[in-house]
Amino acid sequence: RRLNPSTSIRMLEEANAYSAESQLFRLSAPTLVVAGSRDTFIPPAQSKALARRLPNSEYVEFGGGTHVCPLEFPDELYATTKKFLDRIDGSS
Repeated sequence: RRLNPSTSIRMLEEANAYSAESQLFRLSAPTLVVAGSRDTFIPPAQSKALARRLPNSEYVEFGGGTHVCPLEFPDELYATTKKFLDRIDGSS
């Protein structure tokens, strides 16, 4: 609430300009990529492309979800994450 609007805009522009794409091959840990089908900040196509570039990833899309789908679908996200973690841990 106390952040200057011009500072907020500058931070968003910097975040938008940043890319770690050239380093993705280094990530070997299992990765769950979560997207909302109606996310306009990071469109699902971008998230899918990210998941394809990560060596050991799983992509999950929440239908109707936006950029804040973890707030929109907390129970579903919890269940999805738990299944993912159980699978990579070998617990199930």
